[in-house]
Amino acid sequence: MAINYDLTLAIVFYAIVIIFFYLNRKNVQIQGWILFIYRTKLGLKLMDKLSKFFPKLLHSIGLFGIFTGFLAMFGLFAFLVYQTALLFFRPETPAALAPLLPGVKIPGLPVLPFWYFIIGIFITVVLHEFAHGVYARLYNIKMKSSGLAFFGPLPAAFVEPDEKEMNKVSVQKQLSILTMGSFTNLILAVAFLLVGSFLIAPYANNLIADSGILVDGIQEGFPIFFSGIQSGEQIIAINGIEVRNAQEFVNLLTKTKPNEEVTIETDKRTVKVTTFAHPKGAGYGYLGLTVVPANITLWEVVVFWFLRLFFWVWVISFGIGLFNWLPFFITDGGKMFLLLSQILIKDKKKANLFWLRVNSFCLFIILAQLIAFIFKLF
Repeated sequence: MAINYDLTLAIVFYAIVIIFFYLNRKNVQIQGWILFIYRTKLGLKLMDKLSKFFPKLLHSIGLFGIFTGFLAMFGLFAFLVYQTALLFFRPETPAALAPLLPGVKIPGLPVLPFWYFIIGIFITVVLHEFAHGVYARLYNIKMKSSGLAFFGPLPAAFVEPDEKEMNKVSVQKQLSILTMGSFTNLILAVAFLLVGSFLIAPYANNLIADSGILVDGIQEGFPIFFSGIQSGEQIIAINGIEVRNAQEFVNLLTKTKPNEEVTIETDKRTVKVTTFAHPKGAGYGYLGLTVVPANITLWEVVVFWFLRLFFWVWVISFGIGLFNWLPFFITDGGKMFLLLSQILIKDKKKANLFWLRVNSFCLFIILAQLIAFIFKLF
């Protein structure tokens, strides 16, 4: 019986979390039977120290972060309004929002493994909240605590500035504190994307330049499924051209057309198959198989593990950063939009009502997108 490693790792991880929360239950607060909060002072001194370095530069970055945040907020909101309208007029339109969770298949992305999810979320939310803390201390706002939290099975982190002191500083300073979490996420995403793409990926590809490739997975109903080729066979050549690595394999396939006959030579057999049209409309032939390097060392496994980790950190950080700028009740963007509403609409009651209506409309959009995603998923 095959072992589901993701499920096993998830059980082990949550068992450790439950034991940790039980042993430290005096410092754990439970809200609504689903939110578990563990308060500490961890990182507060470092936030204070970093806020003292180049305060003028940090202030300028904060102003740019405000501009970026509102630009992203309005741009993303308009995009989601347009995409949601398409769902009603063109039901075949794919959902523009999807929950990035382990095991959930999102079009255009591989399935997110559990440990990449946990590590990616941890890096993303810790730096997000750390940035909030640094900017709170930059403007001399007392930090009461930091800590870890779990909203059901989903991990989170938080910092807790003094709300009374927060409300006393200028609107610009409040906006800087609020926006810098997501702004830091975008910087993090770009950094991981660049390092992964231009440093780790070339190095990894060079390691396996002549490793050969094995058939790893076969999709039912596609050409390879009917060819007799089995998982574990090594692909030697395609149309008589030697295949030394996965990149050469992909390059050869992109030169084929749908309904084209292709000769595949493995270490066990030579077969002729007719390509199918690519499921994503890529314009070239599709065989319905995945491949992995044939000969790989432990070091190569480690390098590729980090390459995939960098990919998922940039995806998670970018996604959380953008979503958190939406004008929605539970996000920093929601708080930013409330401050903006109170600036533009002098009557506080009218401003709060306008904020409530926009947030409610944003909730409708999010629910519509998630419902569309779920329907298309099943």
